[in-house]
Amino acid sequence: MYATVSQDILQSILVIDDSAEACWQRIAAMFHDNKHSKAVQLENQFSNTNLEDFASTKA
Repeated sequence: MYATVSQDILQSILVIDDSAEACWQRIAAMFHDNKHSKAVQLENQFSNTNLEDFASTKA
């Protein structure tokens, strides 16, 4: 398991004498916690998009 994740993630989830399952659950929780903030970021990005920025929409 340790070879399949980056060093940054590994250092943040690694606990001595813990099971691999518990480590994977912590990794999953890290990414699930980002869902809301990523959705807000994408919504803001979409809201600030102008059709004038795309050449294919010009007549």
